[in-house]
Amino acid sequence: MTNPNPNPTPTPDRERMERSLRIWFTEGRPPLADRESQINDVLGRLDEAPQTRARFLGRWFDRGRGARRGTDAHDHPPDNNRRNRLMFSATGLVAAFAVLALSVSVVNTEPAPPNAGAGTSYTVDAAGTADFSTIGEAVAVASDGDTVLVQPGTYTEAIVIDKDITLAGDGPIDEIVLHAPEDGPRVHTGGGPEGSGLEPYAVLLVDTEAVLSGLTLEGERAVVIASGGAPTLTGLLVDGVGLAYKAGYEATGNSIVINGGSTATVQGNTLTGGGSVGVFDLSEPLIEGNTLSGGPHIWGGFGDGAIIRGNTIDAPIVRGILVGGPSAPLIEGNVITNPGFDGLTLKDSSPTVRDNVISGALLAGINVKMMGSTPTIEGNELTDNDTGIILHASEAQVDGNSVKGGDTGVMVGSGSPMLTNNSVEGSRLGIVIRAFTSPTLNGNTLCADEANVRISAGVDVDLGGNEMCEGAAA
Repeated sequence: MTNPNPNPTPTPDRERMERSLRIWFTEGRPPLADRESQINDVLGRLDEAPQTRARFLGRWFDRGRGARRGTDAHDHPPDNNRRNRLMFSATGLVAAFAVLALSVSVVNTEPAPPNAGAGTSYTVDAAGTADFSTIGEAVAVASDGDTVLVQPGTYTEAIVIDKDITLAGDGPIDEIVLHAPEDGPRVHTGGGPEGSGLEPYAVLLVDTEAVLSGLTLEGERAVVIASGGAPTLTGLLVDGVGLAYKAGYEATGNSIVINGGSTATVQGNTLTGGGSVGVFDLSEPLIEGNTLSGGPHIWGGFGDGAIIRGNTIDAPIVRGILVGGPSAPLIEGNVITNPGFDGLTLKDSSPTVRDNVISGALLAGINVKMMGSTPTIEGNELTDNDTGIILHASEAQVDGNSVKGGDTGVMVGSGSPMLTNNSVEGSRLGIVIRAFTSPTLNGNTLCADEANVRISAGVDVDLGGNEMCEGAAA
């Protein structure tokens, strides 16, 4: 807006307020290269309508308070003279505010931003019309409990967050786009491209309980990394971020990385056509209600307390979920369709796997690959996978699963698993038991097209407690 009176006649009230404003902005705010121009901009608006003056003065007054709180939060030594100057200038500013507002009551009618805490809110606009033009500047000023709201635009930044703040999009999510710089910093994650473990990042969350939401991440490597702490990643759109896969098997990139023992919450995000959610260092995240399509999957070395629940994973290039390491996470209620390898792969781990729906896997719905695994696999629905369940496990507990279609219902390749109360229907083979295994079968219902049970020579299995369809040989 153009100032209708660019050269107002000085008045005692105006001179006093100008002096107070300059003291306040100089002493109370962090130094900025364009501070003088911002001061002049605010002073220039003092001759506009009373409501406009009130809004601008209120905003800058809040920013001064935020700067002072940030100083206290970082344990700077007290400065009584500086404090007194701030109090004096604040008093002058409040008085000027009252004079200029002309007794107009300013009421904030805007709803509180999503996930906003009780602290100060800062706005970011790449066009330069808000508090800051970069996200990094706003994050640097913010303190615990503050909120940084990002307006529509494209931001190319590598942001480090080590405070308990909220960083949220404020507008249509597909118009708020974050890219990682091509030559930006990289950090060790435990699962980077081609095993290097070095990942570039757009956002690095370090030992924090920050909330990250409402943003779109684009670009080959705009990775979000949660290292330690308990941050929340929610409502993110991750579009084509992270390299895909090499030779159809080896993962070469991630879109979201959880490491350093983090207990992050990764909830309600959408990942499409890029890298995966990678978990390292026995971290224990809650990964819940996310949608992954066109390549990404969930994988890594999980801690015992990790939960992978209620995710929808469509057409992962390799597998839907991979769990490795000596851990026992919960994998529950996920829907996995058309994986290029396995729906769910377990390596040397003993998770509880229950109530998942897996279909269309080119190898196995659930593949227990290593001796020593003792998973509990119960209540899963496995349809039209080449093999419903493959077991290379010493003492897997497989109970109450439904297997339909495909070539083989359950294949026991090694170990001594216990199969109880499972249903196999419409597969070519029901249960295949290989040599040197000693499974226990009880209470299963088998109705295969060619053979209900196929047993290798030399294996002694009691089939008496199972129900089998007639016409298919055992």
